[in-house]
Amino acid sequence: MSAVLEHHTEAAVKSHHDCKIPDLRCFMYRESSGSYLAECIDLNLIAQGKSPAKAQESLENAINGYLRVALSGDPTGLVPRPSPLSRRALYHWGRLVNTALQAIHKTRKGFKTFVLSSEQASSYC
Repeated sequence: MSAVLEHHTEAAVKSHHDCKIPDLRCFMYRESSGSYLAECIDLNLIAQGKSPAKAQESLENAINGYLRVALSGDPTGLVPRPSPLSRRALYHWGRLVNTALQAIHKTRKGFKTFVLSSEQASSYC
């Protein structure tokens, strides 16, 4: 697993016009096959890539496409669309472990959290 870079801000709902989209919480990890999976726990989306950057880029493209479609009509029930509890628990467990390890100046490899900010997401409203 690769070095962890924690890039998380607290989820806060911000508005753009009459549309409100929260910051979208995401995480990424390396599979045993060597590929990387990136997941958005607030929209229940997942993407794969051969590198962390490719997985994140693929997930951002999936999020962008999903939001374009979901926000073209009534987004009720579509934004947010939470992942199953087990996936959300994995995200929060990973954040907890990363925070604890950072506190003792160690790094954890292979798990990274990141956020697609509400400003980026609100461009689809």
